Order: sequence, then structure tokens, then C-alpha cells
Amino acid sequence: MLEPLAGVGKDVLAYGVGVCYVGVILTGSRGGYLSTAASLFVFGLLSLAILRRAEGGLFWKIGGAGILVAIVLGGLAIYYVAKSQFLTNRAQSVFETSNMRVDLWDSALRQWKLQPFVGTGAGTFAYYGRLFRTPRVQQDPIYVHNDYLHLLAEYGALGAGLLALLLGIHSWHGGKTFQRLGPKRVAVSHRIQSNALALNLGAIAALSSYFVHSAFDFNLHIPANALLMAFVFGLLANDGVVREREPSTRTISFSGWRLLLPLLGVVLLIQSSRLFPGEFFAEKARAAVRDGQAAIGMLHAIRGLTYAPGNPDLHFHLGLAKMLFGDGMESPRAAASFYSDAALAFERAYRIAPRDEIYGLHLAAALDGAARFDEAEAVFYDVLQMDPNSEALRRYYQSHLNTWRNWTPAPENQLEGGSEPAPNDNEGS
Repeated sequence: MLEPLAGVGKDVLAYGVGVCYVGVILTGSRGGYLSTAASLFVFGLLSLAILRRAEGGLFWKIGGAGILVAIVLGGLAIYYVAKSQFLTNRAQSVFETSNMRVDLWDSALRQWKLQPFVGTGAGTFAYYGRLFRTPRVQQDPIYVHNDYLHLLAEYGALGAGLLALLLGIHSWHGGKTFQRLGPKRVAVSHRIQSNALALNLGAIAALSSYFVHSAFDFNLHIPANALLMAFVFGLLANDGVVREREPSTRTISFSGWRLLLPLLGVVLLIQSSRLFPGEFFAEKARAAVRDGQAAIGMLHAIRGLTYAPGNPDLHFHLGLAKMLFGDGMESPRAAASFYSDAALAFERAYRIAPRDEIYGLHLAAALDGAARFDEAEAVFYDVLQMDPNSEALRRYYQSHLNTWRNWTPAPENQLEGGSEPAPNDNEGS
């Protein structure tokens, strides 16, 4: 009764896998093409290693059929890609040396040289990427597009060594388990089918895909990918043996090590609970300011600051809300007052995160709005030092100079003027 259902389940699974591979082709991702090819190559190679130890000529029967199917599917994929000019161009430029990623990798290496052993800290490439960007990189360089170099730049040789240890141990254990469940077991029992072997083989293929794709893109910065790879590492760490009870030789010290993970989870839960209110109201303030609701954005930012006064985003969105009020004032004096208040909020954010040029750029814009051009000039000088090759930043600086040059005091000392508005967070700086 259950066997037909099992067959249907396998058919559905095979269909889902096929849809996933078609999806990879449609993305036009060159790193996706290379990593998919690597995983299929490893999967095929290990499968042939198992079939070679089987009896009854299964190596030629199954292996030959598999190679034939692979050739047919590969030919269909090439034919489909050739029908699309976009996919053809993407496939032909897999190994182009002029790709912007090369510049990002160079920036990461220059960042790593600042603190070779321990790195500059988590998330700091968003700042040093701007500092070391080349003139060709004008989009905000948030990620290195290489997991290994990104980790090296932010966590140094220490972090890279720990990653190598993680990958090496799991790869070694997965390979050892494969030898026992695959060629050695098949040579003795001549039984190919095994759920444990299937999971192990799939995990090894997935890890090989990760090895390749992470050299061309960011993967583990995406939570879903990180959870998936954690599951894959769990499969590789499993030896595929079902035990009725735990070994009696397990030591107390080993059990103590196993408690570290739940303890780490408790620490993360406490930290998340402590920081959640500030992040929640920062997001509410951001959405309100985005929709032009200055008063609501200001209220959310002020409320969030009662929970997290050290959160720079709350000060930043408070400043943006006050800038909106200033933009809506008909009286130059009233507008200048709001711009000055906004400058105070931006200054607090900039003081908390002095390497984030977004805060500095908005601080300079608020100072320009308040006709405090000499102070804005000093801020622009600092920001330009942090991002010397940004064309967008130089355009904003030129706008500041033009506003300063053309500004004249209004009657009764009313302040007026203002430069081109600063970009939103992470916009082309």
C-alpha cells in the first residue's frame, strides 16, 4: 500500500529538483552555473565510485545511462541558453577579469591588512569598502561577493582559521562516512540503496556547491542560506548509524561542551529581547519618514530612544523627520530652526557611528539648510576622506559649494537656502 506512495514521492521530488535546476539557469547567475556544475560533478563522481564496487555490471548499466542522461540534459540546457541573448552573454562572461567583483576583492584584502589577525569587526566592510573602493565601483559596496575574503577582512586570520577548521572537519567526517556507507558497504553487501548514504551523498554535493559559489558571491550573510548550510553540516557530522542507546563511554566533559550551544542560544535570546524595542521603533520611524509622515516618524524615533539611546538609526530617522518639517516650512527662519534641530540628531548618530558616511552626509545637508556652511564644509571634508572615489558624494559636495556661493542673507536676518538633499540610506554613496 505504501510502496506506490513512495514512488509518487520520489517522482515529485525529482520534479522539484528539475524545477530548481531550471530556476538556476533562468537566474543568469554565473556563480550559480559554476557551483551547480561543481555539485553535479561531485555527485556523479561519487555515484560512479559506488557503482564501481557493485556487482552485476551496474557500473555500466546505471553509470552509462546516467552519463547519457547528463549529456542530453546538458545539451538541452545549452540550447535553451543559446536562445536567450541575455543568458548567452552571462554564460560567456563567467571568467571575465574586468568584473567589478575583482575590485571588491582587492578592497577586502586592503581592509584585512589593517588588522590581519583579528580583523576590523563584523559589518565593517560597509565602511572600509567605501574607503578602498576604486573609481569603477560606484554602487554602495556592502558585500565583498566572496564569503572567504569577507570573513578574512572582518574577522582576520583567526576567523578564517576557524572557518577552515569547520569546513575541514565536516568535509573529512563526511568523506569518511561516505567511504563506510558507500564503496565499503556495497562491496560487502552488494546493496546499493541506503537512506543514510543518500543523505550523505547529497550533503557532500551541497557542500561542494557552497565551496564554489561562496568564492563569487555572498551566501552565509543570507539567513536562509545559513540555516540550510547548518542543516547540511549536521548531515555531514552524522555517521549514519542508528543506535538504540548512547555509548557508555561518553564523558562528562563532552556533555559539557554540548551545553555551550543552548547557552549561546540563551545569550542571543536575551540580547535580542533587549535590543528588539529599539530596532522595532527604528523600522517604524523609517517607514513613516519614507511615506512622508514626519510627525509619526518623529514620535516613533523618540519612543525608540527611550529604549535604545545608543541606536544611531533612531537619531538618524529623528533627524530625517525634522528635515521633512523644515522642508515644509514657508518661513525661512522656521525652516532653519528645524534644520538645526535635525543637525543635532544627525550629529548624535554620527558620533555613535563615525565611520558611517550616510550620517555625516545628512548632517552636512542639515547644516546647509540652516545656512551653517562653514560647519558643513568641515563635515564634508571628513566624509570625503572616508570615501574618496564616490562620484555621488562629490556631486553633493559640489551642490554644497554652489549653495554656499549663491547664498545671501534674507531681510531681517531670515535664513534661507539649502543644498541638494542627501541620499537615503545606502543609496549610491
